[in-house]
Amino acid sequence: MKPVANIFGNIRKVPSLGERVIIFVNGLPFCYTSSVVKIHNQTEDGIEFETQNTMYKIEYDKQQEISTVAWRLKNK
Repeated sequence: MKPVANIFGNIRKVPSLGERVIIFVNGLPFCYTSSVVKIHNQTEDGIEFETQNTMYKIEYDKQQEISTVAWRLKNK
C-alpha cells in the first residue's frame, strides 16, 4: 500500500498522466511528485491523485489562491 500525503495547498494546473506535479504551500513550491499514474477524484475543493510512489489528497488553499492572483494582477 502506498503512503498517503494529505496537503493543504495548491497546484498550478490539472495533473496529466505521466507528468510530475508541483504542489505549492503558502505560495512556494513544497513538493515535486513522481509521475502521475491515476487521477481518483477532482472537485473545486481539491484533488486526489496517485503517483508512482504516493497517493496525494490536496485540499485547495483558496485564500492563498486569491492572494496569488491578486499579486500577479498587481505586478503585471
